[in-house]
Amino acid sequence: MEKGRERDGFVAVGGATPSVLRDTSAMKYVLFATALLACAPFAYPASGLMGNTPPMPTVSPALGGDELKLAEKALSRASQKDSLEERVAALDVLVGLGDADGVMILVKRYASASKRAADARKDLDESTLLLERRRVQLAELELAAERKSSMKPAVSEMQTKIQDLEAKIKKTTVKLAVDEPWTAALREGTNKLVAVQASGKRKGVVKELWKSIDKSDEASTRIACAEVLADIGMKDTAKRLAGIAIDALDERVKMMKALPALEADVHKWERKIQEEVDKMGGNTQGTVAAYQRLQGEAASLRLRTYRQKQLAADFLSAAATGLSNEPDAEQGKAIVALLKLARKSPHRLRVVEVLVDSNVEEARAGLLAMLEQEAEPLQQVSILDGLSMAGDKRIVPWILSAGLSDASWHVRSRSMAAIGVLRPTGCVEPLLAAMKVEEGRIRQNAEEALKLLTAKDFNGNLTLWERWWADNKDGFVVSDAVAKSDEEKALEGIGMSFFGLRSESEKVLFILDASGSMNEPMQTYTGGGKAGETRLTVAKREILKALAGVKNGGSVNIVVYAADVWIWSEEPVVLDGETRADAQKFIEEIVANGGTNIWGCMERGLQMAGGKKSKKGAAKWTEPSYDTLFLLTDGQPSIGVSLNREEILDMVSETNESLGIVINTIGLSSDQDAVLMRRLAEENHGAYAAR
Repeated sequence: MEKGRERDGFVAVGGATPSVLRDTSAMKYVLFATALLACAPFAYPASGLMGNTPPMPTVSPALGGDELKLAEKALSRASQKDSLEERVAALDVLVGLGDADGVMILVKRYASASKRAADARKDLDESTLLLERRRVQLAELELAAERKSSMKPAVSEMQTKIQDLEAKIKKTTVKLAVDEPWTAALREGTNKLVAVQASGKRKGVVKELWKSIDKSDEASTRIACAEVLADIGMKDTAKRLAGIAIDALDERVKMMKALPALEADVHKWERKIQEEVDKMGGNTQGTVAAYQRLQGEAASLRLRTYRQKQLAADFLSAAATGLSNEPDAEQGKAIVALLKLARKSPHRLRVVEVLVDSNVEEARAGLLAMLEQEAEPLQQVSILDGLSMAGDKRIVPWILSAGLSDASWHVRSRSMAAIGVLRPTGCVEPLLAAMKVEEGRIRQNAEEALKLLTAKDFNGNLTLWERWWADNKDGFVVSDAVAKSDEEKALEGIGMSFFGLRSESEKVLFILDASGSMNEPMQTYTGGGKAGETRLTVAKREILKALAGVKNGGSVNIVVYAADVWIWSEEPVVLDGETRADAQKFIEEIVANGGTNIWGCMERGLQMAGGKKSKKGAAKWTEPSYDTLFLLTDGQPSIGVSLNREEILDMVSETNESLGIVINTIGLSSDQDAVLMRRLAEENHGAYAAR
């Protein structure tokens, strides 16, 4: 519900005017009769359906107060149909009754509809990403089939997979075309039913909604109640919802206390599994059983903490909506309270999100003032990222006066990214000045921002950049060229290259897959690569080439994983002639054997970089030992604390939030989890490449 709308009036979802829906006996008859039509199993002759109106059912006076039950039943039946019009018509009937008891009926239906639509949307997004990958594979196969006729069956197989995916995407798209508007209609209908209540009834409804948040066992119902309350926008709604979210996050911190010891036990058994595979080529039943028991306990607890975090995120989102809808007289007080919470709460980064997402001018102005006074880099970045993504160009003066020269490279890097997002005027010269003094990844960030402003690319040559600027600064306007993808930028960059992804970083961590499948041919379908070359052989060659691209004095490290995880060095290794020889020896001795522990390798890598477990107290930026990470895999998670994609992404993003490491991912083979690899890169400011 938008702020300032008519809260005591009523506009029907189906388009009826307020006067039509007044509490008249005639309207009650129409509503009740419509409900009966929707739920009664009438059978009309074909001629009646073609134009003759069937007789209205007789309304039994004895039914009296059963209108709501009949309307609920009609809504339930209509909800199973594919017609949005029929669903909305049934919704209109229930809303039109004006019965306060109908609010919770609609809330529960909205909760289930919202979850279904969200799940379908997620499935569609993932299927679309997979389809994109399959089409690339098909093009490779078709090219290979031109040279080798034996590849034609593989082409046919891939075409079938693509057709199946396209059919699935089409079906889901059609479903969402109904389900998403239906979900929105249910929410709007619920809001209107609340709005039409008299003052006393409305207070009772609001009380019931808060009670359901406190008492309901269904997370979807609790969130639906929170969203309806946010739409109503009463006094203290935002503060109260944010408080519930903070409590949920506090509870999550308590839940996670048992995780370190449990996960350490899982890692011990991962090592045992790896040892058995290396020595015997397989595992004993006792080892597998012990591992599965501990892994199941850890995964179960991780799942609960993940769901708790998602619950908190949904309440914070509702809090942002609630702040937008609070009455003017109360909104200012709520903003002051939330700004105070953003300064002191252990979860203050999440509170900043509420203030940004509320889209309230006073809230964003408060964040701008906080940014001027804030000294902690992670909090600065949270405000900076939030306001830049919201398109608020008022942060540009701070970026130019403080952000680009901040002591923290994390702040400098995100300031450059904000310039690329906002594309303001007057930033070319400051970025050129940054290129003069910055090194490695941050220098690359400055040039990426310049490319977005100018649509020019001089491949890191500062002299050419300055010459071009001298010739073009008079009358310069920011380019409106479409920004390139992260992979395009990574492929076109300068510096070292790993499987085609380039970086100027001088603090790099490589994480390499050494699972058994890395012994398979590099390009199973296309037949490309040198005869007999395995994926591991190619990976070794690529990492040696990448190390050659990092100049002496740069620091690197290598993590290798299968079922277990092992490392080249406990600390970053500064490159020189001797350490390069050591790195080459370590790489050449890698043997592929075992499972694929994505969780374990990313957890270990981020811990090596400086990542720490969440503890009581506000998160702070920790300058990591590495600013860029490359993850290589040829398969999907098969062993580890969790194999769940969402939980892996959550663990990585949560640990990396206080580090700011760019994570690039490379997936080999058709067996990779392309969705996981792409999202790991996208959610951590990196690039993804499928090879």
